Amino acid sequence: MSFLERSDVGSLPFLRMWGLEVFRQRPDLGSTATIWKLAEDSAPALGQRYVALIARTFGQLDCQGT
Repeated sequence: MSFLERSDVGSLPFLRMWGLEVFRQRPDLGSTATIWKLAEDSAPALGQRYVALIARTFGQLDCQGT
C-alpha cells in the first residue's frame, strides 16, 4: 500500500489500477479507509470506475431508484 502512496512511480495510472484491483479482490490486505482514499485519489487519472468497484466491494452501493 505504501508503495502506491509514497513511491515516485506509485502514482502512475497503470500501477494505481493494478493496486486497486488487488485491493478490490483482497480488501483484507489494507484498511477500508486507506483503500477508499487510494481509490478517490486515483479518480482524476482513472475516472470513477475504481471508486465504484471499491464501493461495491465494501457494499456501499445505493441502488435505490434503479
